[in-house]
Amino acid sequence: STLYPREVISPNQTQLGVWFEQPTNLARFRAYTLMNLFKEVDRTAFQVYKVYANYGWFKAGKDYTIFFNQSAAPDTIDFEGPNAIPYVRTPQLVMNIPFESLGLGEHQGLVFGAEHMPGELTLRQTPSRTPGAQPPSGQDEYVSVNQMPSIIAKYVYTPERAHIEAAGLFRRLTGSGPDYRSTSYGYGMALSGKIATWGKNNLILAAQGGQGIAAYSQDSSGLGLDAAPGSFVVPPGGGKGQRGPLKSIPIWGSWVAYQHFWTDTLRSTGTFSILSVNDESISGNLTSVNDIEDASDIYYYGRLLQARYASINLVWSPNPT
Repeated sequence: STLYPREVISPNQTQLGVWFEQPTNLARFRAYTLMNLFKEVDRTAFQVYKVYANYGWFKAGKDYTIFFNQSAAPDTIDFEGPNAIPYVRTPQLVMNIPFESLGLGEHQGLVFGAEHMPGELTLRQTPSRTPGAQPPSGQDEYVSVNQMPSIIAKYVYTPERAHIEAAGLFRRLTGSGPDYRSTSYGYGMALSGKIATWGKNNLILAAQGGQGIAAYSQDSSGLGLDAAPGSFVVPPGGGKGQRGPLKSIPIWGSWVAYQHFWTDTLRSTGTFSILSVNDESISGNLTSVNDIEDASDIYYYGRLLQARYASINLVWSPNPT
């Protein structure tokens, strides 16, 4: 904020949700859509934020990633929330199996799903730092190739005053370009829970970590930090560099939040989150294949090593939702 002072007044966070529900002979059908004006960061633009349908055990559509325990989302006011939280939305197919319906016990279940989450890779050769110079030949041809969906499974435990989930994730990451094609794998684990304390108060504890899953954290999503070549050599005199095999990048993050109700209409939530990325293997001569409109105009690149987030709020709700 010291280097780039800025302010904004915007309706973009405004949301409108609509749902439809219908009982049938076999199960209840439910459809839901959530819309807002936040498609573009720098202007007001309409988007369908979520849209999905449930029928019995099955769900299909676009929602927060299956990897995410939505009950572990703290009640923050800012739109982004904790930096480690997986506020990423994916097209997905999900099967939710409650143990009770199988006679295996109450308040437990398994969730299996597949979702579309393309790999976010760092593959492109850094353009010349000389203003006006052309980027290396073939730079824009290096891309992330999506060969299979992310596979996710999780165990869900929902006793009367808690919601706890343990999830595992596996994905395949492939980079391709002129005379180059390499694959690595991403995997991760997450453990999270929301636990009632006394009265309406509650505590949220969550952590996730692994390799090749930077796309599944708020601050690292979109930065090409899922994977990168383990080495990159530029020939003497310049020209197109030689990329080594793709290597998944380690990452971990966690968040904790506590919500206290001062009265029935007045509440506060305090939240802290931390996100750490081990991106030391990425060559300074490479940059992301994501979100670069014109690489020839970019001369400097930074690192994401660690991010921290803290917030506290006071919310008055005169009427129940």
